Amino acid sequence: MTHKEQTEGLRDQKLQVSEVAKSRAVKLLEVFGDLGKRGQARRRAGLIALKARAELELQPGDLVIVPAVDRLVRGAELGKRIWGFFSELQLHLLSCDEPEIDTRQSRCCNPWDRRSKVYREFIRLAREGDAESRRASQRSKRTVRARRRRRLSVGGRPPLHDQRKVLKKALPLLKKGWSIRATARMVGVSRTTLCRYLSQPVP
Repeated sequence: MTHKEQTEGLRDQKLQVSEVAKSRAVKLLEVFGDLGKRGQARRRAGLIALKARAELELQPGDLVIVPAVDRLVRGAELGKRIWGFFSELQLHLLSCDEPEIDTRQSRCCNPWDRRSKVYREFIRLAREGDAESRRASQRSKRTVRARRRRRLSVGGRPPLHDQRKVLKKALPLLKKGWSIRATARMVGVSRTTLCRYLSQPVP
């Protein structure tokens, strides 16, 4: 994802949390977020700030709203730790995307009981989020390997020039005997870029 896509995604998630809080008549004290951080990461500024605020100011029975479980945590082990944190402070948890994750609606006497249906669903979603993240990582690695085999650029900024268009203009000039420097200047690219385009296969 690009930085712009990540920023827009985070903004949409914050808006989603605000709308759910409003619909539930819940006063929203603060919204925490982590840009460019995955749910497996333990050292996230937003998560750390949430924990600090909860320990200092929140009271038992207060509610924490998340866009989705995998936005909060990915992986069963980390999920158990996060659940233990909520249980210790007796903070309720509500997921915008997963209505079954709502400890306030739990039928158990203890909403944070690890035998409860909410807990089992929370861990299942955390585990699935981790698995999906791994699959996405594997897909990215396969794409990178395939592009490298084809000698295509991997990552970084998108090219400023279209290779096909540059070569379409440059090749006739080179066939007429123009030098690389003069051709590059005429086409509007650097000499290095033109040499790279001439050496790479056209995608």
